[in-house]
Amino acid sequence: MTISTENLIDIKNLNFNYQTSNDLQSSESLILNKINLSIKHNELVAICGPSGSGKSTLFYILGGLMRKYNGDVLFSGNELKAFDEEQLASFRNKNIGFIFQSFYLLPKLTVLENILLPITYTVSDRSSFENRAKEYLKDFGILDKMDTYPGKLSGGQQQRVAIIRSLINDPDIILADEPTGNLDSKNTKQIMDLLKTIHKKGKTILIITHDQEIANECEKIIYVKDGQIDKIQTKDTNKIVETKGSKFKLKIEKTPIRYMYSFKLAIKNLGYQKMRTFINMLGIIIGIAAVFSMVTLGLYSKERILESYATLGVNTIGFTGYPNWEMRATDESPKVFKSFDWEKDISPLKKIFTEIKYITPTLTTWDNSVGYGGKLIEQDISIIGVNDSALTMMDKKFLWGNNFNFFHVKNRDRVCVIGFGIFKELFSINTIPLNSTIQITTNKNTTSCKIIGVLKQVSSAKNEGGDPNKQIYIPYTLFQALANFWSREIRSVVLQVHNKDQIETVAKNLKGFFNRKYGKSATFNINQDSLLIYQMNRFLNLFTILLSFISFMSLFVGGLGITNMMIVSIKERIKEIGIKKAYGASLKQIRTEIIFETMIISVLAGFIGLLLGFLSYETMIYAGSKFIKDLKFIFIFKIEAFALSFISIFVVGFLTGLIPAYKAEKLEVLDALRNE
Repeated sequence: MTISTENLIDIKNLNFNYQTSNDLQSSESLILNKINLSIKHNELVAICGPSGSGKSTLFYILGGLMRKYNGDVLFSGNELKAFDEEQLASFRNKNIGFIFQSFYLLPKLTVLENILLPITYTVSDRSSFENRAKEYLKDFGILDKMDTYPGKLSGGQQQRVAIIRSLINDPDIILADEPTGNLDSKNTKQIMDLLKTIHKKGKTILIITHDQEIANECEKIIYVKDGQIDKIQTKDTNKIVETKGSKFKLKIEKTPIRYMYSFKLAIKNLGYQKMRTFINMLGIIIGIAAVFSMVTLGLYSKERILESYATLGVNTIGFTGYPNWEMRATDESPKVFKSFDWEKDISPLKKIFTEIKYITPTLTTWDNSVGYGGKLIEQDISIIGVNDSALTMMDKKFLWGNNFNFFHVKNRDRVCVIGFGIFKELFSINTIPLNSTIQITTNKNTTSCKIIGVLKQVSSAKNEGGDPNKQIYIPYTLFQALANFWSREIRSVVLQVHNKDQIETVAKNLKGFFNRKYGKSATFNINQDSLLIYQMNRFLNLFTILLSFISFMSLFVGGLGITNMMIVSIKERIKEIGIKKAYGASLKQIRTEIIFETMIISVLAGFIGLLLGFLSYETMIYAGSKFIKDLKFIFIFKIEAFALSFISIFVVGFLTGLIPAYKAEKLEVLDALRNE
């Protein structure tokens, strides 16, 4: 359909049905019926008719407040119904200036803030608009009321504020719905004089009224009766109207969201309900404190429990193989097993099982002695033959010196690493015994050994069969040279995998590999301590997850409290949201403002919760240290727990705002404005 742009507004075959329904039936009422109407630029028009005639419905459709109509409503040739929600919001904001009968001033905003409402979501530089608002306030005689709240204004003053608000964005069209309906005769005349003055400055004004005297002040009167145009009366004003069709450009561009101002509005909204906000913050504070403290304590407890097994190494598996003394003569076996051969059995395993990181033989004797400088230790001395990977696998810490290397092992060098207990008994406490030569005796064979490393003292709680501070580590090749026939055979190895989750799988596959290789001629076993640590580690992980789940439940309850508070707040602010939408706030802007409110509550409460959580678990550890002898009070900070809690703050803030934001953005503008 081609419409001449000489007209500002063209209405063609406009119909509107109002639907009502109840439990028994639904029905439709015809409100507007085949309305055809044109309005030119710079006209002062009155739409007049009795209550129920359809004039207010026409007002709402022209203002983009109602969309479910049939027919065509065009502004300078642009179909209003074709606009999406964002464009429609922009249309109301930039093209239409609304003056409502009920004023619709927000009671929590000052006069100046109410006037600037149409530019709140669309303009970054407010200074020029503030100056314009002050000029209007001065012209309208209420400049002294700029910082006053609407509740302290008279009806006439409130209507002046509403008129200034309609002008602040310099719209082309002013839509006024019964602008003098709530005013006395004196204020009515003043308001009409103001509207006529505005009209003379080039604005198109449509006044919805049932007052004939108001209608007579206009250039054109459109009488509506029973949803139809009854008649149109035009006054001969001898006015030369300049057609601005070629100059008029419908402004429906999408406006970017001004996040900073939305953030400020959110803070202001929360400030109106401080006590309610604080009460709901408590739920988040407790929830975040629970998450931070429970996850931290779970991780801390896990470390403390597993610490006593540290000498076994990290992610390690102990594997043993012995000849099967119960093998029958009739039993068949691919090979006969006597002991592990390092080159044929053990060394190739890293290529076969890529999960293996390190592997070492472990040859141990306990009937030993060690001497130096006339001192001799004969009790609790363990001599352990290993390769250069063993001490790394066992996570041994050095007080002085270093581990032996590959060449020490290959060349069967007489070097050793001693435990702190041996150093303490053989040497002066002020002595560094590196390169000192001690005498070690095992199986009645004595040899000298140069000390290349001294291990740090470890707790006796880590004992796995003997004092770990009285252990001497030597290259396993040297051990084989000193030991008897039975002791020198490799029947035990320790291997380390890359990932602890691989322990169970590698252990099972390793045992299966050697069973296939040697059949019934051997008995192979996995060190139960290794699997115990794996299972315990898995249990403690589950325990930590359980603690986290319980704490997350408290956080969830706190989040529900915020959601509930915001839903209640939305119900209380329905009219406010409707006013904001009427003056151009888009769905995204309303949504952003609501989510910002929940984010602010969550972040503020969350950081308080983090502090409370830290104090809580430190207090628990301190209290525990007073009752548990081996538990020492320390300040701990688990980055995993902090990161989880920190992320939770923002996730909760966002998610708790989704439902209230959805409810707010889905509110129909007209329904919201009519809400009481």
